[in-house]
Amino acid sequence: MGDLEDVAEGVAHHRPPIAVRRVERRLDRVRAGKQPPQPSNAQTIGLRLGDDVSHPTFGEGVILEIRGDGERAEATIRFRDVGTKHLALAWAPLTKL
Repeated sequence: MGDLEDVAEGVAHHRPPIAVRRVERRLDRVRAGKQPPQPSNAQTIGLRLGDDVSHPTFGEGVILEIRGDGERAEATIRFRDVGTKHLALAWAPLTKL
């Protein structure tokens, strides 16, 4: 019977895989009334190197680099208050200033 108790104890301390934990966190946010990020399609607003942009969380910044295109476009942006961030333009809620 000791073996079964050892197995039961091991199961009680088992952590689910990362993917499962991520899904659970998303479900918790939805249940709490917080929606997961939505596509912003910022890649369609004609951003270029040196453009000033605004992000609701990171504040104002300037585009240092853009690579890729379409839905795979990414930008490196230096934000005044939080430093440099690498963002997927299809998901980043950016506004061109």
